[in-house]
Amino acid sequence: MDHSKARDSNAVEKYMLGELSPEESEQFELHFFDCAECADERRRDTLFEANAREVFAEGYAPRTRWQSVMETWA
Repeated sequence: MDHSKARDSNAVEKYMLGELSPEESEQFELHFFDCAECADERRRDTLFEANAREVFAEGYAPRTRWQSVMETWA
């Protein structure tokens, strides 16, 4: 797999989500280990996933816009 195909097909995201076939995963892995750009994207996505899991494990519930408005009126 060349870099343009990896980029155009969102291979990093699909790889992380397990959406690639075994053959596609193998092709991406061969590319990934030689491509600094894809490796950086994979690292960034891994950090995002870890941080999101930590935030939601703590019971984070996003506030709606209306909750914020109502709090300013109280």
